[in-house]
Amino acid sequence: MINVKKILLPVDDSEYSTRAAEMTARVAQNFAAQVVVLSCYRIYKVPQFDDDTLGRAMDELIKERAAIIERQTAPLRQFEVEYETRIEGGRPSNIVPRFAQEEGVDLVIMGSKGRGDLEGLLLGSVTHKVMQSVQCPVLVVK
Repeated sequence: MINVKKILLPVDDSEYSTRAAEMTARVAQNFAAQVVVLSCYRIYKVPQFDDDTLGRAMDELIKERAAIIERQTAPLRQFEVEYETRIEGGRPSNIVPRFAQEEGVDLVIMGSKGRGDLEGLLLGSVTHKVMQSVQCPVLVVK
């Protein structure tokens, strides 16, 4: 039997993340587990952008991610689940496995598909890469 004390919930603004958040709320409540909600952003360096412009763009991305987290954590609040939030810059397929290891999570719960970008079309889904990379169980929600 798996003992789940800490769950990682990577989110974006997709309906699959919404479903994963709903599932996470139920699982976390059943196990009395803590949840870490993680949202990642990508920023592309554009040679024409100076440091100030790049900084403003990053600030805007972080605000957008915070709004996504606020929406996606509604089920956790509804079920009165303890959670913390994190926003990280970089590729989700790299960040999620690293984060899962560093945080010592017992379970990752994520949507089967996300909003993605061109990388997802060319190289495969973030979910698939996470499943191959993490050491703990992954619950994929359709």
